[in-house]
Amino acid sequence: MGHDPAAGVPTDHWMVHCHPSGATTCAQAAAWGNELRLTDASFDVEQLPFARGPFGYFVGEYEGLSSAGTTFRPLFAVGTGDPANRTDIVTATAS
Repeated sequence: MGHDPAAGVPTDHWMVHCHPSGATTCAQAAAWGNELRLTDASFDVEQLPFARGPFGYFVGEYEGLSSAGTTFRPLFAVGTGDPANRTDIVTATAS
């Protein structure tokens, strides 16, 4: 399937993780995996604010990560598609 320039650029947030053990140190890229999609739906990165200079589209700089036991709560910005409010801060549950 080809890319339709009118359709924008579908974008998501993802999380990968590693479970260290005696044989796995997480120092090698191959030890990381189990991708988990954090966004409920893709957003169009081309609808985000455009930062001047060489920076391009700007999703935001507010990000965080908290945990409780083996459950993680990432906090991140997503595009809304609304020109009056281009980004929102959301959270997800990852375990």
